[in-house]
Amino acid sequence: MALSGLAGGELLLTSDLLFRPLANKLRRGFYSAILAAGGWYFSPIYRNLTIQFKVYLQMSGMTIGGCLEADRRVRDYERSYRHRRKLQRDAEVWRRYEQQYAQDSQPPAGKAVEKIVRND
Repeated sequence: MALSGLAGGELLLTSDLLFRPLANKLRRGFYSAILAAGGWYFSPIYRNLTIQFKVYLQMSGMTIGGCLEADRRVRDYERSYRHRRKLQRDAEVWRRYEQQYAQDSQPPAGKAVEKIVRND
């Protein structure tokens, strides 16, 4: 996500948040148009369909594109959420380990003196 400045001091939010679903719908609509052209050229049944039904077929291809894009984004969000949660769990485990290590590495003052005396 990027912010770009405009002349009037306004900020324009440029992101693929709106562009990607639109591009996917247009791509699916383009594929539907190619299929429609093929149907028109090769199939007398398709040529005899009403214009409303042809529009319905074209729009259904674009709708499927939008649904597939939405599903992909949900899966991406779930994957990033699981990754963040895993990082949080790992950070918590590491924090506990550091606390435990700090507690274990600082012996009481009396025992430290005894160890020094015994080693000499």
